[in-house]
Amino acid sequence: MAGLLAAGILRDRCAAVFESQPSLPNNHNALLRFRSRIVGDALGIPFKKVTAFKGVATMGNGPIADMLSYAKKATGTATARSIATEIGVPLERYIAPPDLVAQMERKVTPGVTYHKKLSWGDLVDLIDKYHIISTMPMPNMADMAGASNKSNWPFSSGFVTKATLKNIDAYATIYFPGDNTNFYRASVTGNELIIEYAINSHYTLSYYDQVNDHSSEEIRKALYWFGLDDEVVVKDTTETRKQPYSKILPIDEGERLRIMIRMTDDYGIYSLGRFATWRPGLLLDDVVSDVEKIVKMADSGINYQRMKGK
Repeated sequence: MAGLLAAGILRDRCAAVFESQPSLPNNHNALLRFRSRIVGDALGIPFKKVTAFKGVATMGNGPIADMLSYAKKATGTATARSIATEIGVPLERYIAPPDLVAQMERKVTPGVTYHKKLSWGDLVDLIDKYHIISTMPMPNMADMAGASNKSNWPFSSGFVTKATLKNIDAYATIYFPGDNTNFYRASVTGNELIIEYAINSHYTLSYYDQVNDHSSEEIRKALYWFGLDDEVVVKDTTETRKQPYSKILPIDEGERLRIMIRMTDDYGIYSLGRFATWRPGLLLDDVVSDVEKIVKMADSGINYQRMKGK
C-alpha cells in the first residue's frame, strides 16, 4: 500500500511502478483503521468517519502486566506497547472502503508492471534516469546492495481469521494479553470480525493448523467479549490467511539509518514505508508526509547527510 500511495500522490510525475508479484496483492488482512483522513484526501478516495472503542481482556495484575504480556504474545518480545491508553474512550477513526487497494491502483499513472523482480542491475540502469522510491523490505534491498551488516531483522509471522456479521455496525477492538485465548487482538469493523494471531518462538506453525481447524470455536470466544454469540456470523464467510510479516521489531537504530543513508546518498534510492525503512510503529497516515519529504529532497538535491537534525 505504501508503493501505491506514493505512486498515486505522484501520479503526474510517476514514470513506472514495478510489482514483484504476478497480480495486485491485497496482503493486509489485519485490522486497518486510520487516525486521520489524510490518505483518502491525498488520493481523492472518501473515507468513512466512525467512533471506535478499545478494551483489554485484563489479566487482573494491572496495566503494566497487561502491556508486557500482550507484547510478548503478539511479537515474542516483552516491550512497551500502547494498549493501556485510550481504553473505553470514544476515538475518532477513519475507515477506508473495502476495495481500497483496487481504488489505489486506479489512481496510479501510467500503471503497474507486474511480476517484475528488479535485480540490482535493473536498479542501477534506472538510477541513471530517474529518482527511485523503494518500498522493498529493507533486508532485501540491503542484501542486494551489499549494505547490510547482517542484522537479524526480527519479526513475527501470524495469521488472521475474518468473518462477516449480520445486523452489526460497530467499531471496537479488544486486546488479549493472557493465555486464555490463542489470539492477541480481536476487532469488529462495521460488520466484519477480525481475529489476529501470532506465530513466534512460543506459537509455532502447528499452532496455526490447530487454530485453523477450530476456527468456529475461536470465533465464539472472540464474540463473547463483544457480548455477541455465533448466531451473528454469516454462514460460509469465515476465512483464514497467513501474514508472513505480522509484526516487525526494531533493529539497531544506527544500522537502520546507515542503510537508508547509503541507499539515498550513494545510489539515489529513497526508502518509503514501514518495511523499507524498518519502522514498526509507522502508520500509512505517516507515509503521506514522508512522500512529501522525499520529493523535497530529490528536487533540491539535498541528501541525508545535509538533512541531519532536520
